[in-house]
Amino acid sequence: MRRGLRDLGYVEGQNIRIEVRSAAGKPELLRGLAEELARHKVDVIVARLTPPVWAGKEATQTIPIVMAPAGAPLETGLIASLSHPGGNITGLSITSAETSGKRLQLMRELLPTLQRIAMLANAADPISKSLVAETERAAQILGLQIDSIPVKSGEEIVLART
Repeated sequence: MRRGLRDLGYVEGQNIRIEVRSAAGKPELLRGLAEELARHKVDVIVARLTPPVWAGKEATQTIPIVMAPAGAPLETGLIASLSHPGGNITGLSITSAETSGKRLQLMRELLPTLQRIAMLANAADPISKSLVAETERAAQILGLQIDSIPVKSGEEIVLART
């Protein structure tokens, strides 16, 4: 991001100031960090992944928030639609139940003999349920078998490989 801003003529410390906040893996800190940025009246908030975007949305309805990226913003209610997000949030989405079918179609094109897919799903993430359901629907339409495996930890991912 800094390189892109520099390419556009923005020089940190001269004509732009970048305020960085990190919850360091502690989601309970996100809301406070977002509220702090809102109190500082920053011009824009760039948030990476869904929980920080949610924290930003809860902290302000006026400061633009750029998802860089966030997962399933439609399913989580962050935005109204992919084509017209509405509110003060825009940016990139990395996962969406709407795109599950397209991902499976692309896999089928790359691997024409594809018949069975294993899908690891983060059992602790509320987004996973809708993503798994939509992927299973799309797989049925394409004649593919999906084995959905819910995991909560790195250890469970290792066990799922067997």
